[in-house]
Amino acid sequence: MKFHFKVLCILLSIFFLSFSFADDVAVDVIDSKVLQHVNPMPDFMRVIDNSGDKLKLDEKQRTKLKKWQSERAPVEQKLIKEIMKAEADIHKAALDDEELGKIDQLGDSILQNRLMLIRNKAFTREKRKAILTADQWKQLLEIYKASYKK
Repeated sequence: MKFHFKVLCILLSIFFLSFSFADDVAVDVIDSKVLQHVNPMPDFMRVIDNSGDKLKLDEKQRTKLKKWQSERAPVEQKLIKEIMKAEADIHKAALDDEELGKIDQLGDSILQNRLMLIRNKAFTREKRKAILTADQWKQLLEIYKASYKK
């Protein structure tokens, strides 16, 4: 079952890559649709940046949120770039008729990095939730659901 899941993930990645990437993918430019594909977690910081006034953040909250974001963003960006590169490598390996073992290894790397990214974003969500009041958090979720539907 686990092997079939990996193969399915790899095949889906190759399918999506055929629409998303050229052979010489540039991982420095991250398109928002590609970002949503790579990172399934909500981007709450974008809502906070765009709706901070609606949330009535105080200066202490703004400072904590910005500090947290500046610490976590590089970690997330690194994982996103690694996922994108491995997806491009799988695409290339499939076109180069590489052995299934190499494609499977790249697929494992994608799955591990996605899991780390999801865990990081979930941890970050909890941190932001602790910084905001219960009412601000509820409002943030409402704004996100209304404005940032996938």
